[in-house]
Amino acid sequence: MIDGKSSITVKADSSKGFDVSFYDDKFEYTVFFEGWHEYFKKSESQNAINCFAFGLSDSCRIKVVSRG
Repeated sequence: MIDGKSSITVKADSSKGFDVSFYDDKFEYTVFFEGWHEYFKKSESQNAINCFAFGLSDSCRIKVVSRG
């Protein structure tokens, strides 16, 4: 636990993959896929877990768009 938050991060297993993280703090859950993230209310715990699992699946892709 860091600063009142609990988290788990699964590191990418290759350069083509991305890290997936799940944060549980006092008020909400946050799921991160590399730079993308989504917040979930505590009452939406199953949605947060499903989102985290999706990030670990072969079906999830991230499209990166950069400018400049």
